[in-house]
Amino acid sequence: MTSVDNAFEAGLTRVPVTEQAMEWLVAHGPLVASPPLPSWALERLVKTERILRLRRGVYLAPTSDGLLPSIEATIGLLAPGGYITGYAALILHGLTDQDTNRYNVISDTRQGNARYGQRSIRLVWSRARAASAHTVHREFDEVSVRLATPAQAVFDCLSLPSLAPYWRELVLVIRVGLQSRRLRRKELTELVAKAKSPSVARRAGFLLQVAGGSIDEQLWTLARRTHDQTDLLPDIPALATSREWRLRLPVTELELKEAAREL
Repeated sequence: MTSVDNAFEAGLTRVPVTEQAMEWLVAHGPLVASPPLPSWALERLVKTERILRLRRGVYLAPTSDGLLPSIEATIGLLAPGGYITGYAALILHGLTDQDTNRYNVISDTRQGNARYGQRSIRLVWSRARAASAHTVHREFDEVSVRLATPAQAVFDCLSLPSLAPYWRELVLVIRVGLQSRRLRRKELTELVAKAKSPSVARRAGFLLQVAGGSIDEQLWTLARRTHDQTDLLPDIPALATSREWRLRLPVTELELKEAAREL
């Protein structure tokens, strides 16, 4: 038995060990890494859902009001220099009424992924992107959290396709964002142009055309800089090709445009 175990066992006649552990976590939390507490007490608190185990050695405890911080606030505690992006950011901006169990985060520090109950937090390490990203600050449970602007979130989906939702949802949020003017076309175009990636330009130019109806000449020029082809979503088998944008598509171009009109 360790000295920490002994210290807690010494108080057993007054307060149960798990309650002593809970008091310690609340006092030192809500985010606690490698707490000097008996592992069995931590496991019991996790099993009874009084605390969350985010990943090995990292726990989330309730605040003094007895409530666990939201997943957004937890992300702000885990990666204060990073930001929420991808589909989760687009949801938080109100560009879709859908929900997601996966939160993508660009982190300025290298760290492992985490789980918040049934939801996952994927932390992608990119110090440069975290420093230069277009973000806004939102407060969740008194924690200031960086959130990608709609244009940054879409750009991150196009440059890191593993962050992107299914193509129907991506077209939908771009269309809603453009129509509501919450997604600034000029900002997205500038982000893509700055990246100087023909692949990203192809994805952005094609989706903006499908969702908005017009071709962006700057993205068109960048997209045609090389003669190779790009997958719209690399993890989905290509069934058709947009010759105009040199882009391999998961459905035919006509089906995609018809779906966009129906959204």
